Amino acid sequence: MNYPAGLCVNFVALFALIRFAPGIAAPYSEVSPLGSDLLFAAASAFFNASVFPALILMGIFPTKLKLAVLNGIVSFGSFTVIAMIPYGFQPDAGGAAIGGLLIWLVSYLISYFQMSRWIDKHRPS
Repeated sequence: MNYPAGLCVNFVALFALIRFAPGIAAPYSEVSPLGSDLLFAAASAFFNASVFPALILMGIFPTKLKLAVLNGIVSFGSFTVIAMIPYGFQPDAGGAAIGGLLIWLVSYLISYFQMSRWIDKHRPS
């Protein structure tokens, strides 16, 4: 999977979680404005999709553990920040944890596929 495809998948997963799973991100009675949801999904998707390319640009060899930890920090960190700052939707602690876990899974799989593609491409023949 290449970077633009990973970015789009991350964005769609985040946006779908925010808009269509309101019990996770916010109470069922609340619907947040579309603009704030788009901005949060775009920013968080950019940071999640940039984990693997950042490792490569810094010259750090990517491993499964490094990808899992860094994607976890970005995913859980983005939901923690949005839970503390009143902007758009306000997830509670449980919603932030579940949302962070679901987005971590998606972003880790995308980074893993990017890593396996990169290793196959740079394997000596």
